[in-house]
Amino acid sequence: MKSALGKTEQLVLHKTFHNKALLHRKVGKGNQADLHHLWKFESDCANRLSVSCLAWNQRNVDSLATGYGNTGFGSTGKGFLCIWSLKNPKTAVQMMYTHSGVSTIDFSSLRPNLLAVGLNDGSVSIHNIRRQKEHPSANRILLGKHRCPVWQVRWICCRAHKVEHVVSVSTEGQFIKWNSHGNLMQIDVLKLKKNLFNAVWVSREKRPIYPKENGFVKIRAICFDFSPKDASTYILGTESGLLHRCSCSIGEHFLNSYLGHDAPVYQVQWSPHLNQIFISASADWTVKLWHEKIFSPTIVFRTGDKHITGVCWAPNNSTVFACASLNGSIQVWDITKSTLEPIRSKKSYGNIACLAFARDSSNVAAGHEDGTVSTFHISGLEFVGSKSSNRLRDAISNATLV
Repeated sequence: MKSALGKTEQLVLHKTFHNKALLHRKVGKGNQADLHHLWKFESDCANRLSVSCLAWNQRNVDSLATGYGNTGFGSTGKGFLCIWSLKNPKTAVQMMYTHSGVSTIDFSSLRPNLLAVGLNDGSVSIHNIRRQKEHPSANRILLGKHRCPVWQVRWICCRAHKVEHVVSVSTEGQFIKWNSHGNLMQIDVLKLKKNLFNAVWVSREKRPIYPKENGFVKIRAICFDFSPKDASTYILGTESGLLHRCSCSIGEHFLNSYLGHDAPVYQVQWSPHLNQIFISASADWTVKLWHEKIFSPTIVFRTGDKHITGVCWAPNNSTVFACASLNGSIQVWDITKSTLEPIRSKKSYGNIACLAFARDSSNVAAGHEDGTVSTFHISGLEFVGSKSSNRLRDAISNATLV
C-alpha cells in the first residue's frame, strides 16, 4: 500500500512540475530576459535553521544536498543535512541531524554517494548517502577535527592515480588534507605551519610586510579553491581581504599574495575555462577577477549590494558568472556585455548565504538564511565548446582596454 501511494505521488509531482523539469534539462524555453524560478525546497525538520551551504551531485544532476546551522558568530547547537531530488521537490529524499551546525559540504566526483561535511565544532566527516536505511551513525565516518569551525571542505582529485582526498580549512590556521581512500582511515597529510597564517601588515603603499618576530595578529582562512591545471596549487581567501596562492609542496610560505579586497573574502573560484583566471567575492560589495601572475585585480565588478556571499562561474558559458548578496539579490554578469552592470538581476526573498551552479547547466541554487533553497534557470546562456578559453581571454582583454 505504501509503495503504491509513493508511486502515485511521484506521478502527480511529475505532471505538476513537468514544464520546469524540461527547462532544467534544457528542453523547455524560458523567458529570454529573466531568471526563471524553478523550485523551492523547504523542510519543516530544519527547525528554523539557516541554509549555510549546498552542493550539487557530480553525477546525478537531479540531486542537491543542503546543510543547515546557526550562522551567528560562536553559534552552538545541532545542525541538519538534507538530500533533495528534483523529481520530488516537496519532500527530501534523506534527512540527517548532526551534533553541531553544518558549515560546509561537498560531493565526491569519483564516488557520488559520498558527501564530505564540515561542522561548526571543527569536525570533518564523510557521509554515505546510499546507506539511507541504516542507522545514521553507520553512514558517517569521522576523519578528524579542527580546533575551530570548518569554513570549507572540498574533494580534490588526483587524476593520475584516480583517487580523491578531502581537504578542509578552518579559522585557526589549519589547512589539512585527509586520506579518504580505501577504508577511509584518517591520516594527517598536510598542516600548514603556523607562521604561514600570521598577519600580513599592509603599508600605505599597499605592499605586504611579513614581520619576523612574534606578537602579531593571525590571519584567518575562510575559503579556497584548487587550480584546475595543478592539483597541488590553490588560492586561499582570508578574513583580512588578502588572497594567497599556495602550494601543498611548499608549506612554509605563500607563492604570491593578491591585494584588492578591503573586507573578508567569502568565496574564490578558478575559471573552469581558462586556467590562469580566478574570481573572488567579498564583504566589500565587490566581485573581482584576477590573473594568477598579476597581483592586483584585473577587473572589478561593483554590485552595489551588501556583502557578496557567493560567486560561481557558469559551466556552459566561459564569460558568465553569478553572484549573490546578503540582501537577497542574485546577479548574472557577462564580461562580453558589460563590466559595469549585470545582464540579469533578481531580488529574491530573504538573505542569501550560498550559491552554486548545477553541473553543465544554466541552473543555479541559492540557499537562504530563512531555511529555504530556491533554484533558478538562467535563460539565454548559449553553450560554448572548445573555444571557450579564447572567448574569455578576448573578453578580458577588451574589458581592460576600455
